[in-house]
Amino acid sequence: MIWSRELSVAVAPVIRMYQHTQAQLAGGVEALPSLVVGATAPSTNLNLSMRSIAEVFPNRLCGVLRTDNADAGFQACLTAMEAGVNTIEITKTVPSCFDMIKGLIATTMGRYPVGVGTVWDPGAVKEAKQAGASFVVTPVLLPEVADACRQEDILCVLGALTPTEIYQARLAGAALVKVFPITPVGGPRYIQSLNGPLGGVPFWVSGGVPIEDVGA
Repeated sequence: MIWSRELSVAVAPVIRMYQHTQAQLAGGVEALPSLVVGATAPSTNLNLSMRSIAEVFPNRLCGVLRTDNADAGFQACLTAMEAGVNTIEITKTVPSCFDMIKGLIATTMGRYPVGVGTVWDPGAVKEAKQAGASFVVTPVLLPEVADACRQEDILCVLGALTPTEIYQARLAGAALVKVFPITPVGGPRYIQSLNGPLGGVPFWVSGGVPIEDVGA
């Protein structure tokens, strides 16, 4: 399970935190500095083949960058990586997002998975692969993007909200299903309801999750 949490970072306007667990929700984090203690970076370089969820989210965390300031955003991502957030998603709304992905991978010598989010068209998947991205995230159910991810051999996260959409996302080939927006439909209670009939689906929960709801 991945839960989203907005996190203020000194060098960037917004970075959001995600926590991933396979069976249950774990405790969240309130500020980036708290992640520094005991944080370790992956020791091996990543190749461009499709990876499992565990490989893309090695420490169960992912920082998501959404900003208009590319320079500040780049520094925010490096800060997050150094602090223990080993996986970063750059939304496609960030200026020169694919160049930023290339830059982060080059600067960190490929030690950290970097992906692209807010993807609406399958053409962006090829650009993501060429930039070295490890995963692609869509805001809604887009089977054509899942098809492109399969062709490019890159992990796919499709957006969905209703049980039917979630089921269709899995059928389309989503490794993770991004449940968005979660707050208007009941927050943790909604996920608990989904876990009955859809308990085998790995969720990426997003859309205004307060820190106190992480682990609920």
